[in-house]
This record gives sequence, C-alpha cells and structure tokens, in this order.
Amino acid sequence: MNNSVSIRFLFFLIMIISSTPQQAQPLKQAAKNAGKEECITVLTDAMKNGETIFIKVHAAEALIFNNYYTGIDETFQKLVKEPGTQIIATRVLARTNKNEPKKYKTYITTLLYQLENADSVRGKLIALESLAKLGFSHPLPIIKNHADTGTGGFKAMARWVLANSGKADDETKLAALLTSNDPADYRSAAYALRFFKKVKPATIPLLIACANRVEKDNPARVYVISSLFVHGPTAAVRNDTKTKLLAYLTGAVAEKYEVAEALAVAGTKADITSLKQLLNDENTDVRVAAAKALLSIQSRNKQ
Repeated sequence: MNNSVSIRFLFFLIMIISSTPQQAQPLKQAAKNAGKEECITVLTDAMKNGETIFIKVHAAEALIFNNYYTGIDETFQKLVKEPGTQIIATRVLARTNKNEPKKYKTYITTLLYQLENADSVRGKLIALESLAKLGFSHPLPIIKNHADTGTGGFKAMARWVLANSGKADDETKLAALLTSNDPADYRSAAYALRFFKKVKPATIPLLIACANRVEKDNPARVYVISSLFVHGPTAAVRNDTKTKLLAYLTGAVAEKYEVAEALAVAGTKADITSLKQLLNDENTDVRVAAAKALLSIQSRNKQ
C-alpha cells in the first residue's frame, strides 16, 4: 500500500485496528452495569491490558477527559519506551503533565521532532494530529506547508493546528475542506471540528451542507454527522442529527466508536440506554468510548 492510501485511511485504521473479538473478562463483567466505578474499571483495565496501543491511548484519554489521572503517567512512562509506541504515548504524557510547563514543553518538542523526522508517513501524521489535539497553534513553516499542500489527512490536521489560534480566518480554512470532493479532506475536517468546544457561525452551514450531500453508505458520513450533532445550532437540528447518528449503533466498529465519542460531548441521560448497549459490545475500543461517554453524562447531570 502506498503512502497516499495509507494517509487516506489512517483515521479508519486507528478506529478499527482494535476490532479483534477477544476481550478481557474484567471488562465484560464491568460492562454488565453502567455505574461510575464499573466504567472506570473498563477504562483502567483497557489502558493496562488493551490489545493495541491505540486502545490503551483511547482509554487513558477517556479517563483524563473525565478527570481521572491515577496510574496513567506511570503506565505511559513505560509505553513511551517501547518500539512503535513513542509518538502516540507522548501525547498522553503531554496531557498528564499539562500543568508542568517544562515537562509539557519537552513532550511538545518530541512531537514536533517526530512530525519532521518520524520514519513513516503514518508516524508523522500521528504526530501532527497529536499536536492538534493538544491545542498547539504555532504557525510553523512545516505546519503551514502541510495546511497548503498536504495530501490526505495532513491538510486537515495542519489546518486544525492553525485553527487552534481561535482566529476566524484559520477556522474558515479548515471548514472549507467540508466542501471538498476528497473524502479524506471533508472526513478529517469534520473529525477535527468535533473536538472544538464551539465553532464559528459560518462553519455551521458548511457542516449542514456536507451532511446533506454525503451519501448514507459513505464511510466518512458518520464523522460529519457526529460533528454536526455536537455543534447543532438548534434543538431541531440536534434532534434530527441525533436520529441519524444513532442509526450507526449497529454499524461498523469505527461508526459505533464515533457515536459514543459524540455522545461523550453532547449526550444526555436519554442516551444512557444506547451507551449501555455499546458498553457490552464485543470490541474493546467501542466499550472504552461508551464508558467515557457514560462517565461524562453522569458528571454533567451532577453539575
């Protein structure tokens, strides 16, 4: 498979790489319930014993998302030293050391080095996505170059980094990819926008138009629907979009994972039944995302 194809399907690969039906008994037992401690058990066990590094990272980041940090740093201090796991493990360590400026800067520097020097295109893309997810926003030449001429996921991830500046023009350039005919562009742009706490008003019509034009059987569609659900401007739009989103509850691994990720951000108590269904899924990564969402909804309802 050539580099172009590898980039194009990276995000799907990250989601489905853990699709093995094998599952650890503690996770299955905990998934029978949906209480706080059960969800933490699912995530903690997946972080330590997940079948892939991506499952471990997703579980750790789900714990961090819900303000649970116990054991994460020590686990990833070991993982960052293992072959093939340094880049993605560095992202987790940056998160756990967000309030330690010197350590945090060291991890950011590592990711910038990997963006330029990783021994694979995939590694460079993971480094760029990691910088975006960490809120990095410096318009370095290498990032601006990817934003202008990058192929596949590189262009969207670089524009995500630049849009972290909060400037309208930078978000406009990222959102413009929603009008692209290249699935790698509009899929990755929608995926990126789902992580934004709030998008600019001009971005909403582009999300709506993209959701309307992408065919139902297009694997990229779930990412557009997910992002529109999170940022829906009205109750009517959110409800309509949620109906479309929940249709993926019985879809592929990547689709079920994305449903839970969206519900972690904007789900309500009404979604707990759906999430309990995903918490009992045969795939570990799906269970991780469901546990994350259940914890998040429980937390929001206590506030």
